[in-house]
Amino acid sequence: MAEAIAFRPRKTDQSQNLADYVAAARSLPFVSTSAIVWDAPNWNLTGLAMPERAGQTPTVIFEGGRSRDPDLTGEFGAFARAYVAFRVGEELGIARQIGKFTKPIIAMRSLLKVMQDLGHAELAMVGPNTLDAAMDHARAQGVSEYSLEQRAGTLGRVVAELNATGVLRSPFIWEGAQRPRRNQSRINDDGDRNFTHDEVEAVAEAFLKAVTPRQQIATSVLAILCSVPARISEVLQLPVDCDVILDPGDGYQAGLRWWPRKGGAPQVKYVPKAMIPVVEEALARLKRHTEPAREVARNILAGNAPKTALPQGWPLLPDAGKLTFDRALMITLRYTMSPRRSVAPEKIEPITYHQIMAALQGLPNTPSVFDEMAIRLRDGSPLTVNTHKPRPYLNTLAAKASVPQADIALWSGRKDIRQNSAYDHETSQELVARFRKAKGIEPLPAIPIDDQSDFDIAHIKETAHTTQFGWCLQSLRQNPCQMFGECLNCTHLVCIKGAAGKLENIRRELDRERQLRAKAQERIADGLRVTSRWIDLFDRKIARLEQLVIILESDDIVEGSPVIFARIAHLPQFDPIAPGKTISGASQPPLDDEEGVNA
Repeated sequence: MAEAIAFRPRKTDQSQNLADYVAAARSLPFVSTSAIVWDAPNWNLTGLAMPERAGQTPTVIFEGGRSRDPDLTGEFGAFARAYVAFRVGEELGIARQIGKFTKPIIAMRSLLKVMQDLGHAELAMVGPNTLDAAMDHARAQGVSEYSLEQRAGTLGRVVAELNATGVLRSPFIWEGAQRPRRNQSRINDDGDRNFTHDEVEAVAEAFLKAVTPRQQIATSVLAILCSVPARISEVLQLPVDCDVILDPGDGYQAGLRWWPRKGGAPQVKYVPKAMIPVVEEALARLKRHTEPAREVARNILAGNAPKTALPQGWPLLPDAGKLTFDRALMITLRYTMSPRRSVAPEKIEPITYHQIMAALQGLPNTPSVFDEMAIRLRDGSPLTVNTHKPRPYLNTLAAKASVPQADIALWSGRKDIRQNSAYDHETSQELVARFRKAKGIEPLPAIPIDDQSDFDIAHIKETAHTTQFGWCLQSLRQNPCQMFGECLNCTHLVCIKGAAGKLENIRRELDRERQLRAKAQERIADGLRVTSRWIDLFDRKIARLEQLVIILESDDIVEGSPVIFARIAHLPQFDPIAPGKTISGASQPPLDDEEGVNA
C-alpha cells in the first residue's frame, strides 16, 4: 500500500508565517543601506521620514522611551519591526511624517498592555475582545474622540496585516467605533477651530502682563503669530535682524524677512498697520531676552569662551540653512524657558516648539504662563491656545475682508492657492450674515430685457467672424464648420447693408449660379437625366440670392442694418462624409413656413 502524505494548511502554522513575514521585511533593499539597526530598541529613519519638528531625529521607539506601556519584544517586536519596514517600503522615495510610522507602534504597545492584563501575551491571540479592551483603555486615559477614531483606524490596519500574513489563529474583521457623520463636517464642527473673541482678549491681556523672560518670550511669539499668518517652525528660525521698514513717512510699511516652509518663496511678510506696534514690542522683548545667548555664541566663535556642551549642529542652527547661533533670534541661555531651574549663564540652546507649547499649555507639574498670570476666560475657564490657531484666524479675517485668494496665499507663504480653503473657517451662518449686511434685504433690481434687434447685434458682436459675403455667427471654438463653402445656404450668415465689397461678391455668386443652372438646362435639353428635385433646390437658392440682392440694394433699408437668412427647409446642405454630394432636402422636415430673407 502506498504511503499517505498528510498536507497541513499553511494558515495553521502561525509561527512559520510570522517568520516568513519578518524575513521578507528584513530582505528589503533599503534596510541594509539605511541607518536602521534591525534589533535595536529604536530605529533611526533619517532620510526615510520627516521629523515632527525641525532639529529632531525621526525615530520609531519599540522599547523604552517615555511610554509607560510595555516594550515590543518577542513576537510582538518582530511583527512591529516588519510592519514598519513594509510601510516605509510602500512610501519609499516620499518622505512622510514620522507619525505615519510611530502611531502603529504606539497602538501596538497599548494593545500589548491590555493583552497582558487579560492574560493573553501571544500575538496569535489578538481578537475583537482584546481590541475593544484596548479602545476602552485608551478612552479611560482621556484620549479625545478624534484620537480614538485615529487609533481605531490604525488598529484596523494592523489587524488587516495580521490576517493577510496568517499570524492569527482565527482571522476576523474588526472596525472601531466611528464618529457620527455630522461631526465630520467642516461647517458643523465649529469647536476648537478658530480664536474666539474672549481668547483674543485673553492673549492681549497676557502680552501686557508678561514679566518674566519665559512669559515674555512665549507671549511675544504668540503676538507675532497673531499678527502675520506663520508657522511656529518659521518663527523659530528667524534671524535677529528680521525686521524691515520700507518707506518711512506717509507710505510707512513694515514687515519681517521670512522663509516660508510650505513651498512659498522667501519674502518680506508685511505686518498690518494696526499690528506694527505690537510686533515691534514683541521683537524688542525677544531680542532683549536672547541677546545674552548670542553674546555667548560670539565669544565661543572668537575663542574667548570654553566650548563645553555646545548645542546640536553648532555653529549652525538646526534645520535653519546657513543661519548661525550668533545671528539667530530664537536662542536663549539654557533653562531660560524652565520655571523650576536656574539659568546656566555659559550654555546656550535654541528655543524649541516643545518649550513654547509647554509655556502656553503647561505640563503636569509645570503651570502655563497664563496660569502664572491668573488669566482666565470670561466664563472662568482656563485659556488653552496653541501655535496653530492664529493662522486660520488671520486667514478667516482676510477672507471676510474679501482679500484676493492669491494675496492670502502669498501672505501665508503658500505655493498653492488651493490650500487656502483648509484655513478659512468662516461658518455658513457667518457667511450669510455678511452677505445680508453688505447687500441688505432689498429686492434685486429688475433685469432689463433687450428687444430682438439689440439681441441680434449683441450675438453678432460675440461670435462673428468675416466671410466673403458677410459675417458668420457660428462659434468655431469647439466644432468645425459643417457648411464650409456653402455660406449662402447657411442661416448663420449675416449680411450688413452697405458693407464694402460684400454686395459685389454676392452678385458674382448669383451670376455664377444662374450660369450653372443655364448649363444644366442645356444638358437636360440634350437628353441628360436630372431629377426635378435638384432643379427645384437650385431655383430656391437663386431666388434667395435675388431677394438678398434686392434687400441690400434697396434704399428703404438703413445703412448698417443686419440681414439674416430665414430658417427654411429643402436647401442643399454640405455633407462632410461624402464631399461633393448633398444631403437630401426631402428627408428634412420643414422648420417653419418662412422662405427668403429677414431684414
